[in-house]
Amino acid sequence: MKTHFITTATAIAFLVATVPLAQSRAQNTPPIVNTDAKAISLVRTALKLVNSSSLKTARIHAEGKWLWTNQGLNPQESTRTLRLSADWKVDFENHRFLERDAGYLDKNLIWCSEVMAAREMRYTLFCHSNVFDKEGPTQTNETWSYRMDTTYPDPQWHLAHALQQSQSLRWEGERVVGGRSEDVLSYTDEFHRRHWLFLNSRTHLVQEVSNEARMTRFGDGFVPRIVFADYRRIGQLWSPLKVTIVQNSFVMMINELQSIRRNFDHPFTAADFAPSATAHEVDQKLFEFHVSEVAQSVYFVENASPDYNCLFVVFADYVLVVEAPSSDNASTKVMNAIHDIAPGKPIKYIVPTHFHEDHIGGLRAYMREGATVVTTPGNLQFIEVFSKKLKLTNPQMNLPVPEAIAGQRRFTDGMTTVDLLSLPSPHVDEMVVPFISSAGIVYVADGFTRDWGPWRPVTAEERTLATEFKKRGLNIRMVLPGHGPAPSQTDLERYWRSIDEPIGSIRTDR
Repeated sequence: MKTHFITTATAIAFLVATVPLAQSRAQNTPPIVNTDAKAISLVRTALKLVNSSSLKTARIHAEGKWLWTNQGLNPQESTRTLRLSADWKVDFENHRFLERDAGYLDKNLIWCSEVMAAREMRYTLFCHSNVFDKEGPTQTNETWSYRMDTTYPDPQWHLAHALQQSQSLRWEGERVVGGRSEDVLSYTDEFHRRHWLFLNSRTHLVQEVSNEARMTRFGDGFVPRIVFADYRRIGQLWSPLKVTIVQNSFVMMINELQSIRRNFDHPFTAADFAPSATAHEVDQKLFEFHVSEVAQSVYFVENASPDYNCLFVVFADYVLVVEAPSSDNASTKVMNAIHDIAPGKPIKYIVPTHFHEDHIGGLRAYMREGATVVTTPGNLQFIEVFSKKLKLTNPQMNLPVPEAIAGQRRFTDGMTTVDLLSLPSPHVDEMVVPFISSAGIVYVADGFTRDWGPWRPVTAEERTLATEFKKRGLNIRMVLPGHGPAPSQTDLERYWRSIDEPIGSIRTDR
């Protein structure tokens, strides 16, 4: 178990200040008879410090920072800090959970999402276009529990969940973090997932909760965790004012929720956990795999996996593929289509537009087939690490050396020409944008995304790309997006006009 060091001086000062209260409560705990009883006693003591009764509902609003460490030249280095606004609605009795978050660069909204999980249904709302994807009723409460375990910013739930599984609750010993001793507890939930709780050994306040490693599209694990700090006493109870939610340790998005308003036992109805009346559901048929020839030798693949597209170009002697979204399974489907359309021609190049996991999750399938990765200079080291992992599983594998794009790279056979442009973007520092001048086609991975809904105001990302397109004098007649359907000509004309208008605000409240 990896130890995470927390050294916030303010947090430690307030934690030490809570010792008399915690010790007075600890004196009333039952005698310790074995490690199981000790674990249960510690959790009960911690729960009394943060909650005096069994909660029925919770409404929480938080403001803070959203740190993106997957946005720069080096995939491991943080270069983006967004302002984050987040809301939670929770109905404990009926197991309903809704989380809505929005990220802002200065005053401009860059990202907004809404996720709801309940017994009746689950949905994800593409709130920038007011379209939602409904997953239907769930057979268990597993999704609801997972959302609570990994994003709920109040220690009460995590302690109560541990007590519900008291038969598996164990005291694992102590660890020392920043000179402070912590009790380490573990339990297995009703879905056979492993959890850990870290309690300050003197104050018994929760410092951190974490889950077992989860699998990513890379096949590697990440550990979701929530760190609680800067406790304040409100009445007889203690509340953490700083909550850090680590959603993923590879594509590292860390939410530092610096101010939190809580409203417990606020009455909810089923309508509070339903999409807004103006939202509409995506037709699931739009998620079907489809390949179309959009220009001579140029093929657009919609839904290589649901909501993830790619592009391939058939040259005289080989095939070049742009994007490897989601997983090896998705790439295998695309490769099979390529072999049907261009039999006998090798897939010589694979071009990831950027290094985000949802756009390179299927990269290994192309590398195993012998395709050369063409990427930006800042991603070379990352691709090398990727290659080494592949070689570990198959030492005999011969992997071509990745090639870098220095501003622009052209591929042509005299009939068809593709220019790979490396452009700056608020989404990532280096974004590959393929342009096929003869057909006026540009492929944009993230940005210019319609998501099947009404056309929305432009974002800072899209304005940056559009400015670059105009600066280079690109004659664009068709935009192929990485997500969602291609816009119609009418949509595109309206969109180009809106680029010169002030960036619109998008409603994020309901």
